[in-house]
Amino acid sequence: MSTDAAPAVPRKLYAIPAFPPIAARLMATFARSDIELRSVADLIASEPTFGSRVLQFANSARFSFNSKITSVRHAVSMLGIEEVRNATTTLAMASYYRSSAVELVRCWRHTIACALLAEEIAKATGQFRDQAYTAGVLHDIGRLGLLAAYPSEYQQTVRDAAEHALDLLDYEREKFGLDHCEAGRWLAERWALPEDFRVIAGRHHDPPDGSPFDLCTLVHVACRLADHLDYDVTRPLRPVELDELLAPLPEPARRRLTEEMDRIRKAIELHIAEYGAFLPETAKAAREESPEQAIAELQLSNEFTVCLPDAAPSSDSGGGAWKNAALLAIAAALGGWAWFTWMR
Repeated sequence: MSTDAAPAVPRKLYAIPAFPPIAARLMATFARSDIELRSVADLIASEPTFGSRVLQFANSARFSFNSKITSVRHAVSMLGIEEVRNATTTLAMASYYRSSAVELVRCWRHTIACALLAEEIAKATGQFRDQAYTAGVLHDIGRLGLLAAYPSEYQQTVRDAAEHALDLLDYEREKFGLDHCEAGRWLAERWALPEDFRVIAGRHHDPPDGSPFDLCTLVHVACRLADHLDYDVTRPLRPVELDELLAPLPEPARRRLTEEMDRIRKAIELHIAEYGAFLPETAKAAREESPEQAIAELQLSNEFTVCLPDAAPSSDSGGGAWKNAALLAIAAALGGWAWFTWMR
């Protein structure tokens, strides 16, 4: 586990790009008690690329609104604050995943699973509903930082830890001088994230100590539950039964989560597929294929109609020139969702 002593920070971590300013400003806005939808929409629209991504998300098959969403304000009003808050953090984190390596994809899947499970635990306990998903997305920023700073070295570290059943935190400290929790705490401070998220980035592997249930404990349970559901980065050294994982939660929450686990599994897979389009490697692959190839891959059944855009989206509409929003086949997972970023 991470210690309280501050380790030496590897030089390469200083080169990690800052957390997207637009996402940081939105997080500060969401933390306020007097959130106005119009203010959120205007802030998103002030950054055209980010606004375009939010529009793409709003027009996805997940929501299937009756009409095309053509403005950020319309998107925010239709999605609501909770959905926009979740999308904001997830899209910001997706920009850091710049490889399709197996180890990195496993990290991404674990992050999304943890975020959704944190949200489900928050709903089941009735606590931290406004923070849980974001905390789950951000909990492994230290792992992301190590991957970005040492892509091949960290991928090999994860591979070796998995192959030889090593404790990953110990092995990270051996290889890099600090583990991903320590790296996460440092990055969260450097990015000026709220204190709760700094603590979670640094201590999400710490087992509950009997203190009152808090957000860090919630994320700890979500993280271990993601591992249990096979959204792990490396296999846990000791398999743990579901009842033991849920033990820190109140009994009604344990019962609800156990009963709904099949639904939650399906929701995780859908969520991973939805956000897969925004991984840079997915976007790159989508841009490199021709429109005809993209259409052919998306026309998987008669239920979906795909039309070419007349022109690239304008910065103020984020996609107003589309003839139709492409209704994407979730079964196509990351491959099908690549269409979303083809015109980016």
